[in-house]
Amino acid sequence: FYCQIAPSIYGETPLYNCSSVYNALSKECLDLLDKGIQYVRYHPHHWSKFFFKTGATWPQSFSTEDKKEVEKSLEAAGFDYVWSKNDELEIITYPPAFITHPLTKVKCINVLFSHPINEFKTFNIFKQRYPTLLRYMIKIIATLITLRGRGIGLTKLYNLNGSPLPRHIIKELHEAFWDHSVIFPWKAGDILAVDNIIAAHGRMNTTGPRRILVCLGDMYTVEKEGNS
Repeated sequence: FYCQIAPSIYGETPLYNCSSVYNALSKECLDLLDKGIQYVRYHPHHWSKFFFKTGATWPQSFSTEDKKEVEKSLEAAGFDYVWSKNDELEIITYPPAFITHPLTKVKCINVLFSHPINEFKTFNIFKQRYPTLLRYMIKIIATLITLRGRGIGLTKLYNLNGSPLPRHIIKELHEAFWDHSVIFPWKAGDILAVDNIIAAHGRMNTTGPRRILVCLGDMYTVEKEGNS
């Protein structure tokens, strides 16, 4: 990461220690995730004027309105997909919940923890960052998004069979990630090198200009069956 324009307020990139998170989880949680997980990414065909815009529509993501071209790209990448009502696209992937670091051999969690309950809890942790009126508006919008569930560009984490994770497991994951994280303020000119196997990253809220450039290297692919 390279910070070309530092945010005037907030806009941090939190880093989560994936090995520490793995070691902090209960046996129940580890056993459940080890049975398999799936991510479902929802992409609408267009934005509804009644709901908050998050993520991208599938024509934006694939630069085409042609469903056949989208299907060809998804099949080439080995992704499962479903076309649901209102031309919404669901993209389904099945990554391993845990991976072994190829150099250090430590066990790391490999979970993109995206869940509406997690978003609520994170918002409450950092609620002092938002004006009171905005806090209420965000809660209302987030509630509508959670209730609707589909066609709003959300990624959701499920069990391998597609059933929801138990609420206490979601709570445990949320607490483990934040208990083993670091947050730092960006300064213009900062360079950050991240081992993205041992450290997951996110993005905090900000207002005003912010420009963080990213370069990927030494790519490591995680397959459905495990490491490759």
